[in-house]
This record gives sequence, structure tokens and C-alpha cells, in this order.
Amino acid sequence: MPRRDRPYSSLERLAYRYVPGLLRSSRALHFWKAEATALGLVVKPKWMHEGEKRARAFLKRSISDPALRRKLTPKYRMGCKRVLLSDTYYRALSQHHVELVTTRVERMTHDGIVTADGKTRKVDVIVYPSGFRPFDQSDKITIRGRDGRLLSEEWQDGPQAFRGVAVTGFPNYFLIMGPNSGLGHNSILFMIECQVRYIRDCLSWLDSGKTDAVQVRPDVQNDFTRRLDDAHRRTVWKNKHKQDGCSSWYVHSSGRNTAIWPGFCIVLLALHAPGEPAGLPPRSAPRACRPAPDAAPSCRLKRAVRTRPRVTRLGRNWAAMLRNWLTSGFGC
Repeated sequence: MPRRDRPYSSLERLAYRYVPGLLRSSRALHFWKAEATALGLVVKPKWMHEGEKRARAFLKRSISDPALRRKLTPKYRMGCKRVLLSDTYYRALSQHHVELVTTRVERMTHDGIVTADGKTRKVDVIVYPSGFRPFDQSDKITIRGRDGRLLSEEWQDGPQAFRGVAVTGFPNYFLIMGPNSGLGHNSILFMIECQVRYIRDCLSWLDSGKTDAVQVRPDVQNDFTRRLDDAHRRTVWKNKHKQDGCSSWYVHSSGRNTAIWPGFCIVLLALHAPGEPAGLPPRSAPRACRPAPDAAPSCRLKRAVRTRPRVTRLGRNWAAMLRNWLTSGFGC
């Protein structure tokens, strides 16, 4: 898809500087346009066909060679793999000294590459991308939790964390951009801001001296992971797309999508909205990370304590209704 980057004009910069609310309104417009893209990604994947039409039109305008266009046309639903936004990608591939080879590599020789069709191509340099593990660095750093458990062993079947932030069995251990923090439609900075605010508030409660450790209860994390997996089944990233040639780095070898948040950004925001979380003890206990009945120093990370002034009961009720409506409607 075209990126459509351009420099802002002098008039636009002056308007953003001196017109009250214009810059904030422009940013809000960009946010909601991006948020609307999630309708096709996480609600009705077939709605992505409009984007596919625009992508094919851009490909046709950029590449004149029909054979090259066929090689560059995906055979899976748009969004299943990372959507590339670039104004120069097709231009680079259409140069006379560039060849796009999609045939499987059979072997490498001392001075070239042999593909499955028997052709040998002489090369000077081979760049060999071996893949990576998104949102999981447990194999790079030794992290131990309660009873000596290792995070790398806990995550053998794929990383999982409550809201991408907290891991059961690892008290006072918080993640930023943890499992299922990635987005296919909006800015990761929004996710980071939500997670930082959540961590900050939990640390504020720790600092108050009410407890010396905070961790998510196993049943809470398991329920959250189950709901994530259920939500993924109706998204554009659902596992059956592997049969259509769409195997991406979003999906762990276990078959679970451990990279992408299967919902709207506003759902995550609603999860942290002021209001009494359902199914928790009375308000006499701290609102956020209440001690779990089966593990005194542990806490159920349900919502972080706010250091801002207490909202009104009407505000709490409204936020709770918003959160319940969003989470019940979109499964997260």
C-alpha cells in the first residue's frame, strides 16, 4: 500500500501552531481512521477486500510487467501478514538489474544459490533472515520467578501474559510490549502508554506499603489467554489461513497467535477505565491489585490504582458500562 508521506506545508504548520485544537483534532482523526481498519481485521475479515482492491490498483500502476505483478500479488486475505506501506518498494523491484525469485531455494554453493527449478544464480553476498521471536526475549535473559521457575520454560508453548504486562509466578515483574501487544492497524505507542500507566499505578500501590509483591493469579491469566485465543479465531489471523499460504511471524510454532492484540485499541483503554471491576471483593480492599485469597502476597492484577482524584459514582458507573459493552462485544 502507498505510504503517502509528504512534508507539511508552511501554511499547515502555522495552522497547527496557532489554531486552538487543530493539531489535537488532526491526531484524533488519524487515530479513529486507523481504529476503523480493525473492523476488517478483527470483526469481519471479508471487509478487507476494499483494501485489497486499492492494493492491486497501486500494484498495477507501479508494475507494468504482468509476470512480475503475478509474483507480487498475495493469495491470502489482506492483513494476514504485515501490510507493507511503501512508495518505493515496487519501484526498486522493477529496476532492470533486479530479479524477483519466488522459487524455493534448494541449496547454496560456494559462489551462488540453486533453486528448486535447477537454476543457479551467482551471488556475492547472501542475506539470510533466520526469523525472530516477537515480544519474547526469555531465551536471551535468564528470568526466575517463584520456586525457581524459569520464564523460558514457562513460555515453551508460546509466551503469554495478563494484558501483555504481568506473568503469573513472577511477582513484581512487569513487561512493556509483552505477548499480544502488537497491532495490525494502529500505533504501538498507544499500547505502550496504556501499559506504562498500568505498571506505574501498580508500582504506586506497592510503594504505599500495602504489600511487598504483586503478581497475577494463574486463573486470571489463564482466563485472559483463553479469551484472547477465542477472539483470534474470528480475525484475519486465524490459523486456517496457513492452508492458504499465510504463515506469518505473528503465530507461534504451537499454533497460538502470541504477537497481535485481537481487538480495538479502545477496548484496551476501556479495560483500564475507572470503575469497579466485576467479581472482586468489596471496595474496602485496594481497587487494583487485591491480595489473592489463595496467596496472601500475590495480587489479582485487575486494574491499577489511580493516583488522580476519585471520580464520581456516575463516572465510575459510566466507565464500567463502557468497559463491559466493549469487552462483551469484541471478546477481549
